[in-house]
Amino acid sequence: MNLVLIALAAMLALAGPAMAESHCNTPMSRWQPPDQLIKKLEAENWHVERLGTDDGCYKVHARNEKGERLKALYDPATLEIVEMEQEKD
Repeated sequence: MNLVLIALAAMLALAGPAMAESHCNTPMSRWQPPDQLIKKLEAENWHVERLGTDDGCYKVHARNEKGERLKALYDPATLEIVEMEQEKD
């Protein structure tokens, strides 16, 4: 999990200026730490495979308790789901 957090921190540092026109539109000063989202998803029986950022949101690739592959965007301030799709294996 530490590797995920390090990679996310690097991505956030590089993505700052590009996030001006973001899907989530949340200032980075209000973002919750990524480990909070991971804990939330693990409590919902998701296994997080990858966590990054996309269009100003947290982007998660995970599997649910049924083993289905999911891709979802979360608002980084509220950790509420913005968009989700089930991926085909």
